[in-house]
Amino acid sequence: MILYLISGRQIMRPNHLFDQYKINENNQLCITTACFAVICNAHLILVINRKIKCYNLHMDIQISKKINILRAIVMGANDGIISIAGVVFGVYGASMNTWTIFLAGLTATIAGTFSMATGEYVSVNSQLDSERSAKDEQRIALVNNFSQEAQFLIQHYQTDGISEENARLLAQQSMQKDALGETLRARYGINEDDFISPAEAAIASMMAFPLGAILPMVGMIFVPITYRVVITLIFVIFALVLTGYFSAVYGNTPKKTMILRNVLMGLLTMSVTYLIGLLMAA
Repeated sequence: MILYLISGRQIMRPNHLFDQYKINENNQLCITTACFAVICNAHLILVINRKIKCYNLHMDIQISKKINILRAIVMGANDGIISIAGVVFGVYGASMNTWTIFLAGLTATIAGTFSMATGEYVSVNSQLDSERSAKDEQRIALVNNFSQEAQFLIQHYQTDGISEENARLLAQQSMQKDALGETLRARYGINEDDFISPAEAAIASMMAFPLGAILPMVGMIFVPITYRVVITLIFVIFALVLTGYFSAVYGNTPKKTMILRNVLMGLLTMSVTYLIGLLMAA
């Protein structure tokens, strides 16, 4: 019996070890599979986030382009309102002749329209020249120090709150896909697709300036002399409130402050030119 038990224990002992080995092997397999699944899921999350970022970037680019055009329109209209209001009030201070006011306002409107268009065209072209220069420098940097630029991109991602491991993976994918575009955004905040057309900006300003000039011109020419100054002031203040509001919206600044500043600058311009007109007529 003792021998049987001993022999039984000897027979069962290897089986017990074999079962335990199988359990350990299964545990290791499960752990390995789980780790692999975690890595795959992390990679999938990174890819999804990357796609979302690309989509959001595309939407931001389109919105940014529209905002730049709208900004040019608002600024052009605002300049048209203040400039022409100043001209017609100045001429009115010197002479109340409607034809004289009309000629002065029309001449100033034509000159201001082309001035705004050429100014916007030159300004946008200067900005594009600076961005093209930065692009050329970054292209040379990628040729000479690709690994250093990749390391900079990793640090840039880490400052955005991404872990070092994920930042390295994301930087590797970014450098393989579009090294120039990604490093330009990281170093200079430049989006290659965000370049506004100088011609579009010039045309927007050219159309906006005379639109802004219409209200002070209409007030000073078509309103009877008795109510001319008051009605024109109301027209101009209303228009300046609108342009001040939209300027604040596009510039993300306090609306009340921007509107008040815009109206005060318009009133100051009209007051100064009117006083100069009175002095010239004296």
